[in-house]
Amino acid sequence: MALDYLPYLSILLSDPLINDGSIGIDEVVTRMHAYDLLREDFDNIMDLASFSDRENLREIIDSKVSCQFQTIQH
Repeated sequence: MALDYLPYLSILLSDPLINDGSIGIDEVVTRMHAYDLLREDFDNIMDLASFSDRENLREIIDSKVSCQFQTIQH
């Protein structure tokens, strides 16, 4: 995966979780399937995107939403 795509993918995958909460989980899962991404890919994208000048998106996602997302993905 080219690093140039990381900022866009991180926004594409995190915005529904940040803005819509647990309602956005299905949208993120659908996007992950569309791009053939696994849970590990999601984790890597979020980790690598946090190294940029942007704030850490994992810290913005509500912990309850993050927990629900993790249980759905496993």
